[in-house]
Amino acid sequence: MTPLLATRGLDVSIAGTGICRGLDLRIEHGSRWAVLGRNGCGKTTLLKTLAGLHPHDAGEILLAGETLAKIPRVRLACTLGILLQEQETLFPGTVLEAALTGRHPYLAPWRREREEDIGHARSALAQVGLAGKESRILSTLSGGERQRLAIAALLTQDPALYLLDEPSSHLDLYHQIHILRILRDATRSGAKSLVMVLHDVNLAARFCDHALLLFDPEHLAHGPIGEVLTEENLSRLYGHPMRRLDTEQGEIFSPAWDD
Repeated sequence: MTPLLATRGLDVSIAGTGICRGLDLRIEHGSRWAVLGRNGCGKTTLLKTLAGLHPHDAGEILLAGETLAKIPRVRLACTLGILLQEQETLFPGTVLEAALTGRHPYLAPWRREREEDIGHARSALAQVGLAGKESRILSTLSGGERQRLAIAALLTQDPALYLLDEPSSHLDLYHQIHILRILRDATRSGAKSLVMVLHDVNLAARFCDHALLLFDPEHLAHGPIGEVLTEENLSRLYGHPMRRLDTEQGEIFSPAWDD
């Protein structure tokens, strides 16, 4: 079966600094990938590259078998959705209007949203715990509410592939787990996939089934979560000894105490 997203011999850099060399990746339908690495290793840039927002130096990116760069932007927006850390300045609108931006790829030029589109947006807002706040002005939202609203707009967009840069940032513990459960459940039909940049190894272990570790441009590790998330790999990745602990709910990783 053709993977939802694939890279062939992908080289990526930013400002002359390499991020990856020769990356061959297959994101299958229904899979959930975590991208892990130290600060500044290029996780965000790689995510932008996979979305077509940052140029790659060599290689190829394929979305459902088509060259990413050749897919018309509107059709691409119906298939691929991205959540970035640096979200654009909020326009002077309401929560519902912001969520409805996710339906724009599906609308003909100069056409207003249909009741069906509004229903999609209201459902997404309810999923992320913003029901009843549809009329709130965006500037009145907290950082966590803005993050959940951005995810609601993605759910409203309903793409086949979610690319998410730190989706749990700005969220309290309850909302971190709640949002990642929503994203995980969206893939269970096998039709959708997600790639998430995460800093919490245990969230990656709990909610993802594959991982990509960015050691340095020449050295990457990727594959099933149980094969890639090891004490040895994580200690090398973060430059600090990591220990695996087996619990009744599965394994967790903890930094070793060295004092």
